Amino acid sequence: MTYTDEDITLLKSFLVAHGQEHLLAHWDELSSDQQDDLYRDIQSVDLENHLKSFQRCMQKELSAPEKEDNLQPLPLDACESVFISNKINERWTNIGLKEISEGKVALLLMAGGQGTRLGVPYPKGMYNVGLQSGKCLYQIQAERVRKQEQLAAQMYGSSESIRWYIMTSEHTKKATVDYFKSNGWFGLSEENIIFFEQEMIPCISLEGKILMDSKSSIARAPGGNGDLYRSMKNEGVLQDMLKKEKSTDCDSALIPLL
Repeated sequence: MTYTDEDITLLKSFLVAHGQEHLLAHWDELSSDQQDDLYRDIQSVDLENHLKSFQRCMQKELSAPEKEDNLQPLPLDACESVFISNKINERWTNIGLKEISEGKVALLLMAGGQGTRLGVPYPKGMYNVGLQSGKCLYQIQAERVRKQEQLAAQMYGSSESIRWYIMTSEHTKKATVDYFKSNGWFGLSEENIIFFEQEMIPCISLEGKILMDSKSSIARAPGGNGDLYRSMKNEGVLQDMLKKEKSTDCDSALIPLL
């Protein structure tokens, strides 16, 4: 047992104050081990912060004007298209390759998807997208990274490695790391591929109630893209980027680097 009767009394009072007393609705039906599991599960949740985030989101959703009313084109001086001219494309390419050659560029890949909607029992990044080469998404991205490093070295005489941060989930991290290992890190430096997990956060109903997965466990789901920066901070990625003086490009399968 990891708690005392006083601990449970305090926990009940805390949950009542936040409208979450239903989390202990089946307490008396649980075995000692299940009670331990549930107690630890509830204690692991930053309840106040999660509920505040939920309330902020709901308030914005209810009070926000029609989204179309807020959509405005970017000012002309705030963006530039590489498709306008070869000179503009060349200028930005050279800037990017120069940054790579000086070791100032990192790549952030969000790869927490399990591939269930694709009908496969493994991480989405391992999926064969139907190319004649049979390459998976991870290999495609790795080859892009390696190619940019080579181009930077050709243009500027030498090149530092692009640091690659890959955000996984608790369900995909081990399989993803094992896959990279079994494929020789796809020709990249192992020390420059950093895996980290996105956080699993409590599921909350539209009524603001934390949902239960079972009588002794809270339902959780990956925080997703909206929780990216908190996961980067908590997993030490932001600190690593600051230490290495990296800027970051968020990439997807359809977006070429640079």
